[in-house]
Amino acid sequence: MNARALAIGWMLTAALLLGAAALDRSASGERAGAELAWSEVAWPFLTDAWPAGRAFSCAPPACAEKVDLYLRLKLGFCNCYSGVADDDEIDRVGDLALLGGEYRAEAVGRPLELGGLSGRVRRFSVAQFNQPRRHAIGIALANRCDALVAMVVSERELSPSSEEAAFAFIDGGRVMDWVRRFSGS
Repeated sequence: MNARALAIGWMLTAALLLGAAALDRSASGERAGAELAWSEVAWPFLTDAWPAGRAFSCAPPACAEKVDLYLRLKLGFCNCYSGVADDDEIDRVGDLALLGGEYRAEAVGRPLELGGLSGRVRRFSVAQFNQPRRHAIGIALANRCDALVAMVVSERELSPSSEEAAFAFIDGGRVMDWVRRFSGS
């Protein structure tokens, strides 16, 4: 192989490595941006059998509509053998009752994996007396016998981009570090 071909090969390799590094920094920047879009707010719900969780809010333009996110850890509450395997489990471990009023599923749930935890996600509508209907996504993720339960709530129908923004935030370091710190995983 001549020196010119070898030099071109090295330049292409360097360009590919630099491009990969730039993509990695871009993805890290997107994750950081996704986390910055969410502001922590006070936990708005009354005390019940479980410790208070964490509450966050995301407003336009970072999210397509104003979205509230409520997270709680329920240690020792999940099915230790199958985790969150079906929609009944979302209903059983979920926190939608905290919203008050009546809630009903809008669709069958689907599997979801975030932060190395697996479970299910399902859309709901919540009707409250003399208030506009709210839209919610119930999320239940399991790690052994522990559950991370989340609700994504909005006055407007949740757009796919707001759903993805909430998933990216849950999947990010800020939430997953908190989960690992308190669940011991």
